[in-house]
Amino acid sequence: MARQRATTPGSTPAWSAWQYFTADVPEAVVDQFQVTPSEIVDGVAVTTSLTPTLLARVTDPLGGASTVAVEVARYVDDVVIWSGTAANVASGRQASVTVPAGELSDQTAYEFRVKATTPGSTPSWSAWQKFTIDVFDPAKDPAISQPQVIPSQSDAGVTVTSSTTPELRVVVAHPQAAASRLEFEVEHDPAAPQGQGSGQIWTAALSGVASGSAATVNVPAGKSRAWVSCR
Repeated sequence: MARQRATTPGSTPAWSAWQYFTADVPEAVVDQFQVTPSEIVDGVAVTTSLTPTLLARVTDPLGGASTVAVEVARYVDDVVIWSGTAANVASGRQASVTVPAGELSDQTAYEFRVKATTPGSTPSWSAWQKFTIDVFDPAKDPAISQPQVIPSQSDAGVTVTSSTTPELRVVVAHPQAAASRLEFEVEHDPAAPQGQGSGQIWTAALSGVASGSAATVNVPAGKSRAWVSCR
């Protein structure tokens, strides 16, 4: 509460009545949560790093700077295992906090939450944001499936195409949802009758193919001939 009075030389003014007021400083809003590096798999951020950076956008209704606190917990039991802060984050900017080495483990699910404090505010925590760690292992090879030659039909178990420039299509899946490089190779069938040719005919490669997606290439004109058996 507050009161006022005005004085002049030699006067003894009385105070005004008390005026009551309540301080209600609006909270800064946190949103746009991110884990970097990461990919979204089935709606959950999956990172290949044991020291990921956690990010969130901070917006202060009064336009001030915030101190941003971050907590990381085990997803299985909500036990907080690490916390950190980012100071003096301007309104509308991203707060960035990197989890140090030794705090997180591979093949484990975690969650993090954020709150932003401005002078005089009493902020609440955001909802928990789940993420998992799956450290990239080069030994985990991608798998290919559903190979197709388009257009084509099966004739006595043999794929036969009516085009000398067919489309080759295959689906790739990586165990860690990483992007893959696909390589295509067309060569003469060594079991085919002599006179059709031998060895490699054509190759191609596609980089950055997302896990779970189909990759396609077209054999260019002049590389294949009618009635030539390839593989």
